[in-house]
Amino acid sequence: VVSTQSTGRKNILNGEWESAMAVFSELCGTNETGVVEMKYRILEQKYLELLEQGERMKALICLQEEITPLQHCTSKLHLLPAYLMCNSPSDLRARSKWTGANGAS
Repeated sequence: VVSTQSTGRKNILNGEWESAMAVFSELCGTNETGVVEMKYRILEQKYLELLEQGERMKALICLQEEITPLQHCTSKLHLLPAYLMCNSPSDLRARSKWTGANGAS
């Protein structure tokens, strides 16, 4: 389990989103709630990293086609589109209370 978690973490750090989701889906097994939670967290990280890189269109597609269909954590989901309006990576990090791609998230 520890090596599988380590692999998943490395996948996230390398931006290998699909591989990371596969690893954590395997860890969650048949726990559907756990699978959706992990997918949401991974995709939220992907979304924020795309915004931090200035890839607004890719971030919007991620939000519309990957995050929103999960219908998870809808109260937080409603906050995510506002981050598209951030003027800079530092503004994004401040508004989202996110440490950035190189931070502790």
